[in-house]
Amino acid sequence: MPDEPLGLLLVRTGQMVAARVDAIGRKRRHGELLRMLKRTGSTSQQQLIEDLQVDPSVLVGLLNELERDGLVHRVRDPTDRRRHIVQISAQGAAKLAEVEKLLSAVEREVFAALDDDDRHQLRRILTSVQSTQSVPVAEPAPAPTTPPSTPPAHTHSPAD
Repeated sequence: MPDEPLGLLLVRTGQMVAARVDAIGRKRRHGELLRMLKRTGSTSQQQLIEDLQVDPSVLVGLLNELERDGLVHRVRDPTDRRRHIVQISAQGAAKLAEVEKLLSAVEREVFAALDDDDRHQLRRILTSVQSTQSVPVAEPAPAPTTPPSTPPAHTHSPAD
């Protein structure tokens, strides 16, 4: 549809990519985090929170999963024992290479209608749009920890 808003087209395309990534059993945030660590070498948890624009509890959960699988290492900063430094492991770098190969296949499938020049131009445009935005990526709201309160029972007055 030529008149469809770009935002909706982007959302739908993102959902198509997300569905295919989910189908291959990979968490998107894991890949983002591993890519960031591969690029930076090592960084603080606080920097990752800012860069990924996630709640600290979300990052800790992701890091716990990645650390459990041997893909990252967390160590105390020797100059400030309150800080944790996160590094990608050799196993994490190997997993990232595997994930990037799978993502390339997903990208080729989703964008099969575009030639290489079109894909390059689309990447350039989307990167430009993203680089000018400062709105954080929304995280899903946490599930409530207590059941909602029940409304008070209706009492009948003599006028009822």
